[in-house]
Amino acid sequence: STSGLNSSHYIIGNLEQYIATGSNVSQTFQVGTAGNYTPVSVTFPSVTAAGYLQVYSTNGQQGSINNSSSCINSSKDVARYWTITSVGGTISPVNYNVKATFVSGDVIGGANTGIFVVQILNGATWYHPTTVSAARTSTSDSATGLTATGAIAIGEPKATIISSPTPSYTGCVGDNPYFNFTATGAISGY
Repeated sequence: STSGLNSSHYIIGNLEQYIATGSNVSQTFQVGTAGNYTPVSVTFPSVTAAGYLQVYSTNGQQGSINNSSSCINSSKDVARYWTITSVGGTISPVNYNVKATFVSGDVIGGANTGIFVVQILNGATWYHPTTVSAARTSTSDSATGLTATGAIAIGEPKATIISSPTPSYTGCVGDNPYFNFTATGAISGY
Protein backbone atom coordinates (compact mmCIF):
# COMPACT_ATOMS: atom_id res chain seq x y z
CA SER A 1 0.00 0.00 0.00
CA THR A 2 1.04 3.59 -0.43
CA SER A 3 0.88 6.37 2.10
CA GLY A 4 1.70 10.05 2.05
CA LEU A 5 0.93 10.43 -1.66
CA ASN A 6 -1.10 13.46 -2.75
CA SER A 7 -1.13 16.25 -5.33
CA SER A 8 2.19 17.55 -3.97
CA HIS A 9 3.84 14.16 -3.45
CA TYR A 10 3.16 11.65 -6.21
CA ILE A 11 4.95 9.02 -8.26
CA ILE A 12 6.74 9.98 -11.47
CA GLY A 13 7.04 6.54 -13.02
CA ASN A 14 5.33 3.20 -12.40
CA LEU A 15 3.03 2.81 -9.42
CA GLU A 16 1.97 -0.76 -8.64
CA GLN A 17 -0.93 -1.44 -6.28
CA TYR A 18 -2.81 -4.49 -5.09
CA ILE A 19 -6.38 -5.09 -6.25
CA ALA A 20 -8.09 -7.21 -3.59
CA THR A 21 -11.11 -9.48 -3.99
CA GLY A 22 -14.53 -8.05 -3.22
CA SER A 23 -17.18 -5.69 -4.54
CA ASN A 24 -16.56 -2.12 -5.69
CA VAL A 25 -12.81 -2.44 -5.19
CA SER A 26 -11.16 0.94 -5.81
CA GLN A 27 -7.61 2.21 -6.01
CA THR A 28 -6.28 5.66 -6.83
CA PHE A 29 -2.93 5.67 -8.58
CA GLN A 30 -1.30 8.95 -7.58
CA VAL A 31 0.94 9.41 -10.57
CA GLY A 32 2.06 12.25 -12.79
CA THR A 33 4.96 13.80 -14.62
CA ALA A 34 7.33 16.58 -13.57
CA GLY A 35 5.13 19.38 -12.24
CA ASN A 36 1.83 17.71 -13.25
CA TYR A 37 -0.23 15.56 -10.90
CA THR A 38 -2.40 13.37 -13.15
CA PRO A 39 -3.88 10.53 -11.07
CA VAL A 40 -5.97 7.61 -12.26
CA SER A 41 -8.69 5.97 -10.19
CA VAL A 42 -9.91 2.47 -11.03
CA THR A 43 -12.94 0.68 -9.64
CA PHE A 44 -13.74 -2.97 -10.20
CA PRO A 45 -17.45 -3.73 -9.62
CA SER A 46 -16.43 -7.26 -8.62
CA VAL A 47 -13.09 -9.04 -8.17
CA THR A 48 -12.97 -12.82 -7.67
CA ALA A 49 -9.21 -13.25 -8.25
CA ALA A 50 -6.84 -10.60 -6.86
CA GLY A 51 -3.73 -9.22 -8.49
CA TYR A 52 -1.65 -6.12 -9.07
CA LEU A 53 -2.12 -3.22 -11.45
CA GLN A 54 0.65 -0.89 -12.51
CA VAL A 55 -0.09 2.61 -13.78
CA TYR A 56 2.02 5.43 -15.13
CA SER A 57 1.29 8.77 -16.75
CA THR A 58 3.07 9.94 -19.90
CA ASN A 59 3.21 13.53 -21.10
CA GLY A 60 2.49 13.72 -24.86
CA GLN A 61 0.17 11.97 -27.28
CA GLN A 62 0.08 8.19 -27.45
CA GLY A 63 2.11 7.13 -30.52
CA SER A 64 -0.75 5.16 -32.12
CA ILE A 65 -3.44 7.83 -31.73
CA ASN A 66 -3.68 8.12 -35.54
CA ASN A 67 -4.26 4.36 -35.90
CA SER A 68 -7.36 3.68 -38.04
CA SER A 69 -9.12 1.95 -35.13
CA SER A 70 -8.80 5.06 -32.93
CA CYS A 71 -11.84 7.30 -32.86
CA ILE A 72 -9.98 10.16 -31.18
CA ASN A 73 -9.25 13.31 -33.17
CA SER A 74 -5.48 13.66 -32.73
CA SER A 75 -5.60 17.42 -33.31
CA LYS A 76 -8.13 17.94 -30.47
CA ASP A 77 -7.23 15.70 -27.58
CA VAL A 78 -5.31 15.42 -24.35
CA ALA A 79 -1.56 15.35 -24.93
CA ARG A 80 -1.16 12.80 -22.16
CA TYR A 81 -1.95 9.12 -21.76
CA TRP A 82 -1.92 6.60 -18.96
CA THR A 83 -0.73 3.03 -19.23
CA ILE A 84 -2.46 0.41 -17.09
CA THR A 85 -0.80 -3.00 -16.92
CA SER A 86 -1.77 -6.14 -15.01
CA VAL A 87 1.29 -7.48 -13.17
CA GLY A 88 1.70 -10.17 -10.53
CA GLY A 89 -1.44 -12.26 -10.69
CA THR A 90 -4.46 -12.17 -12.95
CA ILE A 91 -7.30 -9.96 -11.78
CA SER A 92 -10.61 -11.56 -12.63
CA PRO A 93 -12.93 -10.57 -14.07
CA VAL A 94 -11.22 -7.82 -16.07
CA ASN A 95 -14.07 -5.34 -16.07
CA TYR A 96 -13.33 -1.99 -14.53
CA ASN A 97 -14.17 1.70 -14.49
CA VAL A 98 -11.57 4.42 -14.78
CA LYS A 99 -11.27 8.11 -14.06
CA ALA A 100 -8.22 9.87 -15.49
CA THR A 101 -7.23 13.38 -14.49
CA PHE A 102 -5.13 15.71 -16.63
CA VAL A 103 -4.05 19.35 -16.42
CA SER A 104 -5.61 22.09 -18.54
CA GLY A 105 -2.29 22.60 -20.35
CA ASP A 106 -2.60 19.03 -21.71
CA VAL A 107 -5.65 19.94 -23.84
CA ILE A 108 -4.57 20.74 -27.39
CA GLY A 109 -6.16 22.30 -30.45
CA GLY A 110 -8.87 24.14 -28.54
CA ALA A 111 -10.58 20.80 -27.87
CA ASN A 112 -14.06 20.79 -26.33
CA THR A 113 -13.63 18.76 -23.12
CA GLY A 114 -17.43 18.48 -22.86
CA ILE A 115 -17.55 15.97 -25.72
CA PHE A 116 -14.41 13.96 -24.94
CA VAL A 117 -14.34 10.20 -25.35
CA VAL A 118 -12.07 7.67 -23.68
CA GLN A 119 -10.35 4.84 -25.51
CA ILE A 120 -7.88 2.16 -24.53
CA LEU A 121 -5.15 0.75 -26.79
CA ASN A 122 -4.62 -2.96 -26.26
CA GLY A 123 -2.04 -4.39 -28.64
CA ALA A 124 -2.60 -2.61 -31.97
CA THR A 125 -6.34 -2.00 -31.54
CA TRP A 126 -8.16 0.86 -29.85
CA TYR A 127 -11.26 -0.11 -27.87
CA HIS A 128 -14.13 2.11 -26.83
CA PRO A 129 -15.43 1.48 -23.30
CA THR A 130 -19.08 0.68 -22.63
CA THR A 131 -19.89 4.15 -21.35
CA VAL A 132 -18.13 7.47 -21.17
CA SER A 133 -19.22 9.27 -18.04
CA ALA A 134 -21.40 12.34 -17.98
CA ALA A 135 -19.40 13.22 -14.85
CA ARG A 136 -16.48 14.53 -16.90
CA THR A 137 -14.92 17.85 -16.00
CA SER A 138 -12.62 20.22 -17.85
CA THR A 139 -9.66 18.25 -16.43
CA SER A 140 -10.91 14.67 -16.08
CA ASP A 141 -12.93 12.03 -17.85
CA SER A 142 -14.33 8.67 -16.80
CA ALA A 143 -15.43 5.50 -18.52
CA THR A 144 -17.00 2.23 -17.46
CA GLY A 145 -16.79 -1.30 -18.76
CA LEU A 146 -13.12 -1.47 -19.72
CA THR A 147 -12.27 -5.11 -20.39
CA ALA A 148 -8.59 -4.80 -21.26
CA THR A 149 -5.49 -3.08 -19.97
CA GLY A 150 -3.29 -0.82 -22.06
CA ALA A 151 -2.86 2.85 -22.92
CA ILE A 152 -5.77 5.16 -22.10
CA ALA A 153 -6.26 8.23 -24.29
CA ILE A 154 -8.86 11.00 -24.14
CA GLY A 155 -10.02 13.46 -26.78
CA GLU A 156 -12.73 14.65 -29.11
CA PRO A 157 -14.15 11.96 -31.38
CA LYS A 158 -13.25 11.97 -35.08
CA ALA A 159 -16.91 11.89 -36.16
CA THR A 160 -19.87 14.03 -35.26
CA ILE A 161 -23.38 13.17 -36.41
CA ILE A 162 -25.72 16.14 -36.65
CA SER A 163 -29.29 16.12 -37.88
CA SER A 164 -30.30 19.74 -38.19
CA PRO A 165 -31.60 21.45 -36.14
CA THR A 166 -31.66 18.65 -33.54
CA PRO A 167 -30.78 16.00 -32.40
CA SER A 168 -27.02 15.90 -32.41
CA TYR A 169 -24.69 13.14 -31.34
CA THR A 170 -20.97 13.02 -30.92
CA GLY A 171 -19.40 9.61 -30.64
CA CYS A 172 -17.35 6.83 -32.13
CA VAL A 173 -17.97 3.93 -34.42
CA GLY A 174 -19.47 1.18 -32.32
CA ASP A 175 -21.52 3.49 -30.13
CA ASN A 176 -25.23 2.85 -29.94
CA PRO A 177 -26.81 6.30 -29.94
CA TYR A 178 -30.48 6.63 -29.09
CA PHE A 179 -32.41 9.56 -30.51
CA ASN A 180 -35.80 10.92 -29.55
CA PHE A 181 -37.43 12.86 -32.34
CA THR A 182 -40.80 14.10 -33.48
CA ALA A 183 -41.96 13.32 -36.99
CA THR A 184 -43.62 16.16 -38.86
CA GLY A 185 -44.72 14.03 -41.81
CA ALA A 186 -45.42 10.48 -42.84
CA ILE A 187 -42.90 7.81 -41.92
CA SER A 188 -42.99 4.61 -43.89
CA GLY A 189 -41.07 1.38 -43.81
CA TYR A 190 -40.71 1.14 -40.01
